[in-house]
Amino acid sequence: MKRNICSSILLFILFHLPYSVWAAGGVDHQLRSLDESLARRDVYEQERVKRIKSLHEMMPLAKQQGKEFDQLYGLYNEYKSYCYDSARHYAYACLEVAELEKNADRVAKAKNAIAFSLISAGILSEAHEVLLTIDRKRLEGEQLNDYFDNYSKLWRSMADYVREEPFYTKYITQSNAYLDSLKQITPENTALWWSLTGSHQMRDHQYEDALRSFEKVLELCGDDKRQKAMTTAEMAWAYVT
Repeated sequence: MKRNICSSILLFILFHLPYSVWAAGGVDHQLRSLDESLARRDVYEQERVKRIKSLHEMMPLAKQQGKEFDQLYGLYNEYKSYCYDSARHYAYACLEVAELEKNADRVAKAKNAIAFSLISAGILSEAHEVLLTIDRKRLEGEQLNDYFDNYSKLWRSMADYVREEPFYTKYITQSNAYLDSLKQITPENTALWWSLTGSHQMRDHQYEDALRSFEKVLELCGDDKRQKAMTTAEMAWAYVT
């Protein structure tokens, strides 16, 4: 749970930290860039607030057009990285709509979203209960990716919370198994593939190798701001560990 809180802080600070900072490797340069990112954080937050406001304003039209689920999921996406209570609220709203539509794919998508928001908030037992209701055999594509990723995060969070043998090793082993499953269905040399490689290297305490993998992620992820944020946070952990 402590790691989740620290990660959230790092995500907020590092969200727009450029790749060149880490490639340069200079501590003073890194600190100056952190200061600049902090100075711009109000701008980023204002942009987020505008997007959220727009999603709310367009909700009546989305309902008329049968796109309520997509609109609610958009709100979940806006909140998922920094406001877990709100993310969970909209994830449950997605589930309600999906169940009314009797849309099995959307039900699974909403449950994955609920599980993610619960894990992020450290509500692990409830997250596990939600994941157990998802039919693994029906999943494919993005939903299967999210399912494996959620289980990997769940068991890693359990290990971090317990920090006691033999449970720690048991949970880390389970987490790594799901991480490996996710990597097996991910195309090689993509941003996600390198991200998973770096995460595994972090768990094996191979920090220099992990940094090189995360550098690959930043090269390949394009304009995916969330991926950049997650990656720079992981790099920060590698630097300070």
